Amino acid sequence: MKHLALWNLSRKRNTPFNFSALGDKVHGIFCAYQYAEQNNTSVTLHINRRCQGDTAESLKHKSKQQMASWNEVHNLFPADKINIQFWDFPISSDKDILKYLKNNNIDADLWYYRGDHIDIVRYFKNKVLLKSNIINNTPEKLITMQWDSNDSGRNINPVKVNAIKKYYTNKGYDIIEIGSRQSLEQIGCYLSKADLHVGVESGMMHMAAAYMPYNKIHVYTGKWFSGHVNRAIDCGTKINYLWEKGLK
Repeated sequence: MKHLALWNLSRKRNTPFNFSALGDKVHGIFCAYQYAEQNNTSVTLHINRRCQGDTAESLKHKSKQQMASWNEVHNLFPADKINIQFWDFPISSDKDILKYLKNNNIDADLWYYRGDHIDIVRYFKNKVLLKSNIINNTPEKLITMQWDSNDSGRNINPVKVNAIKKYYTNKGYDIIEIGSRQSLEQIGCYLSKADLHVGVESGMMHMAAAYMPYNKIHVYTGKWFSGHVNRAIDCGTKINYLWEKGLK
């Protein structure tokens, strides 16, 4: 059994960050899962629910929503590989997370994207994919897509989106748009059977990374690439694929 702690501070701004978005949750457990599979062990992932400014009342309200969301993500992964444990402790520094856990008789490590502690990036290129246990009828030629993001700066001009969709429908593909209207379990079923996932950087990009090789994920974005996108590109993800081929 390996104990891993999710870090609480943004690497760039050193501000509190508590994996509140769906994509961050999926990616957080995905990283722990890759460590577990590739080291032939199980992992307990320690998660701090507290963020700067949280009160006892806000934590009580948050815990109901966040627990449900974390548990839905957790249920996608093999129970014998990943366990999650929640804590509520004040944020000061990532080192204090380890001290706090140590005081609770837990010897844990942090993981980062390269640098100090465990370098989780090295596990991405040989990642172990999730498999869906759902038996469901899906189109023979299927592409999943997601074009809506909570970050408006990541969204793509609808005219360009329609051109991308038309390109694939002309190739005989059925398109299923995935997102908040489906359960994560259902989305996992579609992703496990799709030929490609196409869309912007958002929660479904992280879901796709858990179910399909990186070279089957096509991300569309502007000139600025986030760290998540850059790491995906390093592993084979295509960036602005059809635009590079001349589609307007």
